[in-house]
Amino acid sequence: MEMKEEKRRMDLERKVSILQLFRSRLYRQPLLIAVVLQLSQQLSGINAIFYYSTRIFETAGVDQPIYATIGAGGVNMAFTVLSVRAALPPSSLVAQLSPNLPF
Repeated sequence: MEMKEEKRRMDLERKVSILQLFRSRLYRQPLLIAVVLQLSQQLSGINAIFYYSTRIFETAGVDQPIYATIGAGGVNMAFTVLSVRAALPPSSLVAQLSPNLPF
């Protein structure tokens, strides 16, 4: 029953074509943010670092490298949220959903 209700709501949503996605001012900033974040991850090589991070920490002599990897991932996530939050205008959905965050 819940799936049918979700489908009904999805059918009511306005459809956006790829062309509209690039032309609309409404979608331009979120699209640009997403593209820049993905490009920075790929071009900086951070994905390779995270893939091998447990082995890197192990080689560096860290006693429990899995916790260091989790910590590094947490820091990466926190700064990604921070950068997205800082890039969006105060009226955006993310800003409205997180009014108590200190950034």
